[in-house]
Amino acid sequence: MGCEWTKAVWFTSPLAVNFNKSDEYQISFISWLEQTVKQEDNSTLQMVFAMCYEIWTLRNKRCFDGITLPKVETVNRKAMDSIF
Repeated sequence: MGCEWTKAVWFTSPLAVNFNKSDEYQISFISWLEQTVKQEDNSTLQMVFAMCYEIWTLRNKRCFDGITLPKVETVNRKAMDSIF
């Protein structure tokens, strides 16, 4: 939730999740995920988990293979394609 690139991915996704809230209290990603799982329908949950998978995959490629992260739009398209 602290990575600017990841925040942009979540915000520009169809889910439009905003982790840039200026609230003094900001929940952890795990807490947010637990709340989301309890409250959302299956199609939204599929999108959430597809986004998590894509972000994790690209993070590993960057860290271990030195591959540059693609633009946010590319990640969102890949994540949505994996659902449908």
